[in-house]
Amino acid sequence: MGTQRKTKAELLEEIADLRRQLAAVEEREESLRESERLHRDFLHEFKGIAFRGKLGYQPTLLAGDIESITGYTAEEFLRGSVRVDQIIHPDDFARLQESMERLRTAPGYATEREYRIVRKGGDVRWLHEVIHNLCDGTGKPVAVQGILHDVTRRKQMEEALYEREQRATLLLQVAPLGIHECDAEGRIVFVNSTQARITGYTLEELVGTNIWDRIAPGPEKDSMPGYLRHLASEQPPPTPYYAKNVRKNGEVFDIRVDWDYKRNSQGQVTGFVSIVTDITEQRRAEEALRESERRLSTLLSNLPGMAYRCRNDADWTMEFVSEGCLALTGYQRSELLGNRVKSYGDIIHPDDRQTVVECVQHGVAERRRFQLEYRIRTAQGEEKWVWEQGVAVLSSSGEVEALEGFIADITKRKQAEDALRDSEERYRTLAESTTDIIYILDPRGRLLYTNRSAAQRFGRTPADLVGKGQ
Repeated sequence: MGTQRKTKAELLEEIADLRRQLAAVEEREESLRESERLHRDFLHEFKGIAFRGKLGYQPTLLAGDIESITGYTAEEFLRGSVRVDQIIHPDDFARLQESMERLRTAPGYATEREYRIVRKGGDVRWLHEVIHNLCDGTGKPVAVQGILHDVTRRKQMEEALYEREQRATLLLQVAPLGIHECDAEGRIVFVNSTQARITGYTLEELVGTNIWDRIAPGPEKDSMPGYLRHLASEQPPPTPYYAKNVRKNGEVFDIRVDWDYKRNSQGQVTGFVSIVTDITEQRRAEEALRESERRLSTLLSNLPGMAYRCRNDADWTMEFVSEGCLALTGYQRSELLGNRVKSYGDIIHPDDRQTVVECVQHGVAERRRFQLEYRIRTAQGEEKWVWEQGVAVLSSSGEVEALEGFIADITKRKQAEDALRDSEERYRTLAESTTDIIYILDPRGRLLYTNRSAAQRFGRTPADLVGKGQ
């Protein structure tokens, strides 16, 4: 039986169908190429280490900032020239063994941990690791994978903050003024030794009592609970108040109380911080040691931010912005895109615009990522500090097509830094203005700090004494 010849229409239909199939294949291939490009770009920009490895310390796959973080190349790890367990700090290695054992034996086990490594050059870095195991079809762990980030800077800041807090606590305890904190109901939660000495009670006897328990009987004592409720609800500006207190031995004395609000991260009043001065005998000292109002500021754990793609022009014309733009700038995405309502260049604080241009263009010229901090003005007129990191997107010919990056709100951090500097200055002013001797020694007896009164007692300056033995 002969082959039936196809009509022209049937042939044309088959050709059209083949073309459609070919177009679909090309579309899938283009999508795959785009996915691979995005994956490569992500790994290129990733500022940590992504890894997969055997149940031990031998990686089989590494990506990210390996050499920058460890000092070793990925090839050195992959070919076994150096093992991960060899660079873990000896003091941290033992405490990691329990979690490593669970990764080897507990199906689905995942954990986060922080530890130190010794880089190729010998310097020490802190790493934050998120790791979990991978199981085979029987549920048996056969490999691990995770990510690492260099958190050395954060650790250094935490250590510095801890040391400052320790010094602040010491200064609070040796301060010549009584200091206490209470909750919104007036119950004392912290008191320093000076206030205990002023009142004649021990620290243990004072903590947990009400601040009006030692006020002499009368209208001032009776009105204090209602006064605190008024402060917590109406929040008027802090103003000093005066009262007569009764010492443990029954002696009545006059005090002045300078106070401020304690607030949580939502700005709600949670209590009060007070400085108590015995003005019966120290009226002059009270004038010299009066402190300005103290304000508490808490950092948010998460900073709002905005991802963007913009042109490298004078207006930083936005081609793409993420939803975070509203929280950051007060403008909707539609208002920023294409400068429809506002250009990002106009949002930047006028005093910072030239600095932003210079920093960005310097990074673009050197074909590297740029980082900078500057101020913006939101749609509501609010001034914010932001941190930006970005990079130029280049064409195949090397021309700058756009800028891509991320902008985060660091206003809270800036305020916290200012508050910390203010707090340290207050404590130092307090110590330097007293005639009492104040000093701090390290465990080996070396002098870390001394006030002027102590130095003058020995006929020296503080600079002559700091760093010397006792």
